[in-house]
Amino acid sequence: MNRRLLLGCGPAVHDAVEQFIDRSGHLTIVTQHETVFESFNGEDIDHTQANPDDSTVYPPTADMIFIASDEAKQNAITAETARTEFPNTHITSFVPATASQKIRERINCVSNHVIDARQALVSRFNDILTHPGARQLHQLFTTLRDIDDTLAIVMHDAPDPDAIASALALAELADNADIDADLCYYGSISHQENRALVNLLDIDLLNFERETDVEEYDSIALVDHSRPGVNDGLAPDTTVDIVVDHHPPRATVEASFVDIRRNVGATSTIFADYLRRINAAPTESVATALLFGIRTDTNDFAREVSAADFEAAAWLLTHANLSTLDNVESPQMTSGVLETLSSAIQNRDVRGNALASNVGSITDRDSLAQAADHVLNLKGVKIAIVYGWIDDTVYLSGRARGVDIDLGETLRSALGTVGSAGGHADLAGAQIPLDALNLAQEESTDDHYATISDAVSTRVFGALDNKTTVLEPEESGSTVEPFQFPQKTQ
Repeated sequence: MNRRLLLGCGPAVHDAVEQFIDRSGHLTIVTQHETVFESFNGEDIDHTQANPDDSTVYPPTADMIFIASDEAKQNAITAETARTEFPNTHITSFVPATASQKIRERINCVSNHVIDARQALVSRFNDILTHPGARQLHQLFTTLRDIDDTLAIVMHDAPDPDAIASALALAELADNADIDADLCYYGSISHQENRALVNLLDIDLLNFERETDVEEYDSIALVDHSRPGVNDGLAPDTTVDIVVDHHPPRATVEASFVDIRRNVGATSTIFADYLRRINAAPTESVATALLFGIRTDTNDFAREVSAADFEAAAWLLTHANLSTLDNVESPQMTSGVLETLSSAIQNRDVRGNALASNVGSITDRDSLAQAADHVLNLKGVKIAIVYGWIDDTVYLSGRARGVDIDLGETLRSALGTVGSAGGHADLAGAQIPLDALNLAQEESTDDHYATISDAVSTRVFGALDNKTTVLEPEESGSTVEPFQFPQKTQ
């Protein structure tokens, strides 16, 4: 059994002692402060009211010792006594900020690890005052405090976990500044994982249906996208107060506060950084959502991941509900998604190792992303673009793996002025108004389908051919053969 010994316990280290106590193993507490006994109780805890340097009350053995008085000289005497009694035990000692250099040296000589309050304070001040992230956090709170009414936090259309989590975190930060906030989006949340996230965490979202819905708000924030009117239902000339995103913008972003970090894998990582810098433990719902947002946007730390993403995830892990996270990640697949996937496989147009597939009219925009994820696993396919239309708009979802292209820029180049696109090197989306494709009203459904297929595939494959050589056979001279599924019967 692991036996731990706590010698002294001052208010300055009370919270740290709580974590020490929560670890497994038997604990003996020796202190003169009776109130400590009232705070820390348990079956595996023994209390002794005595001077912490009184070795006569020490247990016969100890595997770990924590010396935690607020008195510097007392800690030096206690550390020296404990080292004499337990020459081979690991000793961690707290050094108060008031300790003299001589006392510090005495404690250092007999301790394996020292927690120096003065150094911790200096490090904390440096982190708060000089780190670039600290400056941005200060500007964010300055902007929030200038808001007089309710803040509308607008996610992009059909928000994904990263957008939902970021909006939830910004609302929590706004609450710290005594600002009310509404989480808003246009379109629908149809991806089963996204719906599960909202339902299991009981997140209250407002679904806007028209531009006028936002007119009642004087203050607007954009999360996980950066320009009004691009992938959201806002008017392009909407005044924006706050923008937080990790996608590289294609044009100038205008807002009172802008924090765009292209070097991180998720916007959720930025908000985790904010919360850590204000030393605020996130609520369980926020931590769970942010952790899921990082995992999904980095494809479980396999896509465009940075050290900051790992650090944020490790911190969030201690606050998140992993059971809820497991339920979010294991929802049932709807029949609509299966039908879209089936159409994507049957209607695929494969050229070299790039695939494009028109799945026709759809009711679930998120099903395109799920279909693109799956068809990217077909043998020989390294680029997958799945598209279909809802009402008067064609939507595209693209995925890439193991190729030297920027898929987001490639789709922007492919669509030119007829549509809009954005995303990352290996994950992107786009949309095209149907009227931009010069569809004739008298066309039949089959002609409609053929016109869209021809227009989109010509642009997509043309842009891929201009951007990269991935459409060429491999250098070995062998032709990459896609996995053969039965072709759709015309």
